[in-house]
Amino acid sequence: QVAMFLVISLVLGVDKTTAATAAMMIWLITFASCSLAGIPLLFRQGLSMGELRRMARAGEEAGEAELLAEAEHSVEIRETQP
Repeated sequence: QVAMFLVISLVLGVDKTTAATAAMMIWLITFASCSLAGIPLLFRQGLSMGELRRMARAGEEAGEAELLAEAEHSVEIRETQP
């Protein structure tokens, strides 16, 4: 949104109020169109918003566990090197 605002106001020379409104409207239209298309597809696949949240949490936890394992491995390598 900030980039869109800067382009509209600085490059195209539109006043700031109009540029801010245009940037917000463009974001809203693109967000809404993805949501309108995505929600029916989500239900068609048999998923729910709760399941998506659980999947996201599981992915975050897996990523955190992987980072922790990498950090522990790095410490082990440093400790074994002379």
